[in-house]
Amino acid sequence: MAMQSSKSLSQRNALAIGTVLLLLLTALMACFATLRTARAESLYTITEYDVPTAVSGSETITQGPDGAMWFAVCDDNKVVRITNSGVITEYDMPAGSCPDAITAGPDGNIWLVEYDANKIAKMSTAGVVLAEYDIPTSGANVYAITAGPDGALWFTEHEANKIGRITTSGAFSEYNVPSSGALPYGITKGPDGALWFGEYDYSKIGRITTSGDITEYPLPSGSYAIFLVTGPDGNIWYSDYYYGVAKVNPYTHEVTKYDIPDVDSDTFGQITVGADGNLWFPDYYGNKIWSITTAGVLNSYDIPTKKFSPWGMAAGSDGYIWFPSYNSGKVDKMRVAEAIPTTAEIVPTLSLTPDHVAGISADTRLNLSIKLKNFGPGGAGFVSFEVPIEPTILLDYANFGNSGMWVTKVTPTSVRVELRQLDNGSSVSGSLVLKPNPDNLPTAGTELSFRIQVTYADEVRGEQATSNKVSVIFGESNLDVNEDTIQTLTPATAKAGDKVAVNAELFIPNEKVVLWYTGPDEKSADLGYVWADENGKISASFDTTGLASGSYSFVAHGLKSEVRACTIVTVS
Repeated sequence: MAMQSSKSLSQRNALAIGTVLLLLLTALMACFATLRTARAESLYTITEYDVPTAVSGSETITQGPDGAMWFAVCDDNKVVRITNSGVITEYDMPAGSCPDAITAGPDGNIWLVEYDANKIAKMSTAGVVLAEYDIPTSGANVYAITAGPDGALWFTEHEANKIGRITTSGAFSEYNVPSSGALPYGITKGPDGALWFGEYDYSKIGRITTSGDITEYPLPSGSYAIFLVTGPDGNIWYSDYYYGVAKVNPYTHEVTKYDIPDVDSDTFGQITVGADGNLWFPDYYGNKIWSITTAGVLNSYDIPTKKFSPWGMAAGSDGYIWFPSYNSGKVDKMRVAEAIPTTAEIVPTLSLTPDHVAGISADTRLNLSIKLKNFGPGGAGFVSFEVPIEPTILLDYANFGNSGMWVTKVTPTSVRVELRQLDNGSSVSGSLVLKPNPDNLPTAGTELSFRIQVTYADEVRGEQATSNKVSVIFGESNLDVNEDTIQTLTPATAKAGDKVAVNAELFIPNEKVVLWYTGPDEKSADLGYVWADENGKISASFDTTGLASGSYSFVAHGLKSEVRACTIVTVS
C-alpha cells in the first residue's frame, strides 16, 4: 500500500541493546607461548543489493514457492524477484496498479495486491501476470494478504473494514469486522486453524474462522497491531506501531508486550520468524533491525545505509532475513552468526638497562622497559599490572607516551599501571625509570628482580594473568648470555606413571629455571622451579602419574638468560 494519511509515520528514538560479557579462559602454553585468554565479538553480516530501476515504495516481501524472495514496489509499478545469490529480475505491472502486499500462494504462484487498482493479481514464478481480480468492494485499500489454512488467500480491507477471501480460481468472499472503523491491517494464519488480524484503530486483535465467524479480543490501551505472524511458541506476535512487539496467546488471549526503550523508533513493519527461532522486525526511523526471542530478549542491529527505511521483512530459504528499502532502491539480507568466543594472549616482555651496574650511586638510573603484546585472535580489556619496588629503589618517572598505559597508583612498595583494552595483534610499550634510594642504597652483589603480573579480562573467562621477570645485579660486570633463545631437546616417550628425566645444559650458572607443561587439552600446569648448577645444567623429572595419553610439551625457562628448553613427552 502506498503511504496514506492513516499510516502517517511517527518518530521515536532507537537504542541499540548490546552487552559485553567478560569471562576467564584456561591458559594455553606450549614451547613458544605461555598463557592465553580472549574476548568474543558480536557477529552479524548484512549484504546489500541495488535494485536496477525499482527504487521507491517497497513495503512487504515474501519467500516465493521457487525459494527466491519477491517484493513489490508501488511507486515504480514493479514486482522484483531476487535469488539467494543476489540475481535480480524486475517485472512490470499494469499501469496504475501500485503493487503492494505480496505472498506465496498455495497454488505455487505469487499473489499480490494492486493497491490503487483495487485488485488482487496472480503471478507465476516466471513473472507472468496470470490473472487480475477486481475486489468486490471499491476503495477497499488492502493492506495485507496471506495464504490461509483452507487453500485460499485471505486479506484485510483496511478502509472497507472487512476481511476478504479469494480462492485460487478468483472467487471472493467478504466479512464485515464487528467494530466499526477498526481499520484491519495485518493478517496471518494461526496455530488454531483460524486467521488472526490486527485492528489498527481499536486496540483489538481479531480472529476469523475459515467459515467467516469473527471474534475480537482487546489489547492493552494504546496498542496498534500492525503486521502479525504465528511464532514458534504457538503465540500470535504482532508489530506495534509505536512501541515494539507483543504476543497473544490464541487460547487464553493473554497479551505480553515488549516495548523498545526508544523515543524515536517506529516498528510498524512486517514481523517474521527467522531460521534461528527468533522473531524479527524492522525499525523504520531507527534504521535498525530488531530480533526478539520467544522469552522476550531483544537485540538490535544497525543498517549501514543511512535512511534505508526498512518496512518489509521475511525469512529466506537461505537462512537469512531479507528486507527491502522503502526509499533507497536496495534490498538487504542479514544473518547473525553464533558468537564464538575467541582467545586473547597477552605476553609481557621486560628488559632492563643496564642489567648490571658496576658502581652504585644515587645518580644511577635504571630503565625498565615494558612491552605488552596480544598474540591471541580476541581482544582483552581491563589490562593492569603492578611492578613491585624494593626498599632500595625509587620510581623516578614513568614514560608511556601515547601507549594508553597510565600509572594509577604509586606506593612505597609498588607501581600500578592500567590499560583499558588491547586488541588482537596489538602491542603497547613504555618504561619506568628507577633510581637507587639515596637513604638505602643497594649493596654490591645484590640482585634485584622486577616481576610483573599482567591481569586482563575477556569474554571467555573473567580474568587471566601472565607474568615475567627481569633482574639487575649491582656491583658486577655484564655477563655474556643468550637472550630469548629456544633449545629443543630430544623427544621422549613414557607410560602413564613413569618419571621422565629432563636434562639441559643451556643456562647461566646458578640461575633460577621455572618449569611447566602443556597437555593435549592445551591446559597448562606449573611444575615449580629448579636452580641451574655452576655449569648452567639442570636435572629435572616430569612425573606422568595421573596423566591421560597424549603429547605433553615440557618447558624449562631460565629467568635470567631467557633461554627456554623444550621437549615433547608422549604418554601412552
